[in-house]
Amino acid sequence: MWLNKLIIENFIEEKIWEKHRVKRQEVEEVLAHRQVIRLTHKKDPVRVVIIGATQARRLLKIILQFHGRGRYFLVTAMELNPKERKQYGKKLTGRS
Repeated sequence: MWLNKLIIENFIEEKIWEKHRVKRQEVEEVLAHRQVIRLTHKKDPVRVVIIGATQARRLLKIILQFHGRGRYFLVTAMELNPKERKQYGKKLTGRS
């Protein structure tokens, strides 16, 4: 697995709840799910965007920052906007 350890600072956990109403558990659900899309977001520092669904089928975009040896820090997490929802659906059905 590409992700060995997810590090979530307390202030980030509070921020994603207050700003986006996303819980830590939802982030972990998406990252544990097999049907996610992983995209390179930035090269310096290395960040990736994960798009996937929670068990309750809530579609989230999660941004992680790479810190070596499979360790990633959570930068943010939020619900997909309507345009992103459409793109995610196309990628899952192979119509990108």
